[in-house]
Order: sequence, then structure tokens, then C-alpha cells
Amino acid sequence: MTKNDNMQYVLELDRITKIFPGVKALDGVSLKLKAGEVLALVGENGAGKSTLINCITGVVSPEEGEIYVNGHAVQIKNPQASAQLGITVVHQERNLIPTFDVAENIFFDRISGRGGRLVNRAWMHKNAAPLLKRVRLDISPEASIEDLSSAQKQLIEIARALSGDAKILLLDEPTASLDPATARDIR
Repeated sequence: MTKNDNMQYVLELDRITKIFPGVKALDGVSLKLKAGEVLALVGENGAGKSTLINCITGVVSPEEGEIYVNGHAVQIKNPQASAQLGITVVHQERNLIPTFDVAENIFFDRISGRGGRLVNRAWMHKNAAPLLKRVRLDISPEASIEDLSSAQKQLIEIARALSGDAKILLLDEPTASLDPATARDIR
């Protein structure tokens, strides 16, 4: 189904409702996002911001409501389906592999599940450099994740999200795990 009047929106949520046992986490939430637009969801802890992101990315399914991507109604059943639609999320909890270097963490989604096939590390290191520059992180793609600060690790997560074909980037409190001074430094 297409919403012709809303083709200008890359993402539209229409009356999204999510209920957990004993709690209505989302109650008819609607929003519209245009290409190039930046929106911020603001609310107290427990207001449903992360739940809304989880509905958009297929981590959970809403009980009611519709999600439209580029004017087309979609059923996002899992995070892989979300990624195929060009929706990427950086969660507040980091998901880096400490024994991998920076480039390997950025391109982890491309090297996981390769079943013994060789990984082109030269390609990864070369292609990680522009992503690191884009997030203003002046480190080597070959640097060890274990040697990085919390802020640097968070920027690696953002670089990973940007490494794919993301049309919509969702940031779920990306500075929540950082102290205020560090959070200011990564802006």
C-alpha cells in the first residue's frame, strides 16, 4: 500500500502502539521524517523513545499502527529487514568486539558469517579511513578497540552505522554512557 500524499517522507509512523504486560509503552505515536531532516525525541526515562526505535527497526512489533518508508507501507519483522530498507540504528549500549581492530568493527556486518572465506583486511582498512574522518576521529583503522576511550568507541559505532547504505540513521541516546565533558567533545 502506498500513501501518495506522503511520498515526500522517507519515514512515517502512523498511530504506533506498543503494549508490554501491564504497560502501554507507546500510545498512538505518529511522526513524519523528510530526507535530510533531523528530528529529536525528547522525554524522560521510560517515555518510550527506545521502544519506538525498536518498533522502527523490527526488534519488537507494534500492536497497532503503520510504518511507511518512502510512502510505502512496510512490515519490519527484524533488524535485517530494517537494514534492507536503509534504516540503521546506533544503540546506547555499545556492541564492539574487543579483539577486533577499528576497521574490523566498522565492517563487522560484512565479515560475519563468511564461513571460512578470506576477509580483505586491506580493503577494510582503506575504506574505514574516510568513515573515521567523517565522524572526526583521528585514529588508525588498525588501532585496537581495547585502547580507545568511551567517546572514541561510540564514534566507531556511528562509523559502523554510516558504513552501510543507511538512508535513515537513528541514534538512541548515543552519549548516555559518556560523562558530560566527553559527550561535549564528540559533537
